Amino acid sequence: MSADNLSTKTTAPQAVDTHLPRGVTLRVSACSDRGLVRENNEDRYLALKIERSYTALSTNIDAAQLQFVPYQARWALAVADGMGGHAGGEVASTLALSLALKMSQQGSQWYVDIGEEEAKALIDRMRAILASVDRAIAEESHQKAGLKGMGTTLTIATIAADRLFIFHVGDSRCYLLRRGRLQRLTRDQTMTQMLVDAGVMPPEALHYHHMRHMLTQAMGKGEVVIDAQHLPLEHGDRLML
Repeated sequence: MSADNLSTKTTAPQAVDTHLPRGVTLRVSACSDRGLVRENNEDRYLALKIERSYTALSTNIDAAQLQFVPYQARWALAVADGMGGHAGGEVASTLALSLALKMSQQGSQWYVDIGEEEAKALIDRMRAILASVDRAIAEESHQKAGLKGMGTTLTIATIAADRLFIFHVGDSRCYLLRRGRLQRLTRDQTMTQMLVDAGVMPPEALHYHHMRHMLTQAMGKGEVVIDAQHLPLEHGDRLML
């Protein structure tokens, strides 16, 4: 996962191999750098593994009569690129990840298999959580003068069962490398992307235009529009945030 385009010195990525059921392995690496412009690092990242299992510690009931939910695990990977105020950017990006984590733990649901109905329920719930996070950041910004105007991008990749869910605000990106082909899963919520979509600018403008970092959506504005999608995962898939 990476939230920076420019870096002078990066910390060594820490890799963790996590063995999933059915012999699948998830390997996570992450690093962050303050870049070449600011004195402070406004980027935040978070990689989580959430597990659920039941183990009978003591019982006199025959094992055949006990039915346990099988071991389950899911993952959440997120990056947030903050902006605004002297320290506002790092406050906004930290709030986005910490509040999203706190709220998602309340009434969390588990699925052994995920169909369209379960996928819709998961997306609706996450959108509601992120809308609450957006409002909380906006309120913090309004209450403290030094944080006025702060906001952050937010890109989250959640893996549940065998499906990947992407939630996206701003212009941090999520890419999928599958069978040798790299594709961008997210769409920049920027003025330049809007003009490219309208046919006013060529796609190349996303790389060089002076408005390419001018956001049309960001966490902390109080009325965020959250892009969401989901797709099945395949063995060998690689994600880059």
